[in-house]
Amino acid sequence: MRDEELEMRDVKILGITSAVGVVGAGIASDGGVLAECTVSSKIMRSEKLITLVDDVLKRTKLTINDIDAVAVTTGPGSYSGLRGGLATAKGLVEALDIPIISVSTLHAIAFNFVDIDGTVAIAVNACRDDYNFSLWGSSKGKLKRLTGDITVKLDKIVEKLSAVKGKMTLAADETLRKIIKNDNILVAEPGNIVPWAVNVARIGLEKLKNKEVGDHITMAPNYSHKPNIREYRK
Repeated sequence: MRDEELEMRDVKILGITSAVGVVGAGIASDGGVLAECTVSSKIMRSEKLITLVDDVLKRTKLTINDIDAVAVTTGPGSYSGLRGGLATAKGLVEALDIPIISVSTLHAIAFNFVDIDGTVAIAVNACRDDYNFSLWGSSKGKLKRLTGDITVKLDKIVEKLSAVKGKMTLAADETLRKIIKNDNILVAEPGNIVPWAVNVARIGLEKLKNKEVGDHITMAPNYSHKPNIREYRK
């Protein structure tokens, strides 16, 4: 689709999330958030994502042909979750001939705090004592990335966060929340430690306007750890 065509109408982005915690689909447009259908990943497998896409379209009274691009969490996250979400997104953009947009799982979580001014730390358990970690600056409804998505040992995170002098918001699991003893750090509620699908869509909208789109043929999950897959032999 030509850029001029997108600029002339209300662009609608479908967001898909299945990396950690939840499986969901959401739609956002220039006019704001339209709808979201999200369930716990313990209840629904990512292979069933297409049913949530159908549900969110029905809620907004849109058809799949009204969607201008698909944004999807590409990592970090679980092996099967990322593969299922990306497969769904790839199938849709291939059939509809629309752009696909890669969104960091940690970026989608950080977007929960876009209306809070200050520094935001996102820490998601990766494996054993490893955490996927990133820092963000939030100001006037905008997020600025302060670090890349990195994998850090638990003890290093505890050491750094315990020494924080200024105010900071921390989104982390219960294990890390219990360990951190620092009055300068505001610990987020568990519901804000989720990459909601509609946030993926909102980030996708920003990226589409900046022409930050991907190639659905070559796009692959961004794992923090190499998947533990053994070759099958007879």
